[in-house]
Amino acid sequence: MSKAKISSIKGDFSLPTTLSKVDKGVLLSVSNPQYAEIISQHQYHKDVMMDDVDTKQELPICVILGASEYAKLKTSPVLRVGNPGEPVAELTFFGWTIMSQGAEINLSSM
Repeated sequence: MSKAKISSIKGDFSLPTTLSKVDKGVLLSVSNPQYAEIISQHQYHKDVMMDDVDTKQELPICVILGASEYAKLKTSPVLRVGNPGEPVAELTFFGWTIMSQGAEINLSSM
C-alpha cells in the first residue's frame, strides 16, 4: 500500500488516499457508457458536461473509491434525476458523474 493524491483534471482539488497496487494491466473494465448519447437522450442532463470523451468499447477502471471517499467528492446534494430507472447525474469535485439509478422495487403490491 502507498499513500497518494488523486487530483481533478483541472488540478483544483485533490483527495489524499491510500492505494493498493495490483500487478495487472487491467484489473476491471466496463462497457463505455457513451456519455454524449446519455446526455442527448435525457433533457434533464442538458447542462451536464463530461470530461471523459473516450470512444473505446471498454474502459479500464483505474481506482475504486469507497463510500467515505466518494462522500468527500460530493459538491452539493443537487442531482439531475429523471424518471425512475433513468440515469442520475451528480456534480463532484472531480467533475460530473453519471450513474445508474439502479433497479426499482415493485411497488404495485403496496
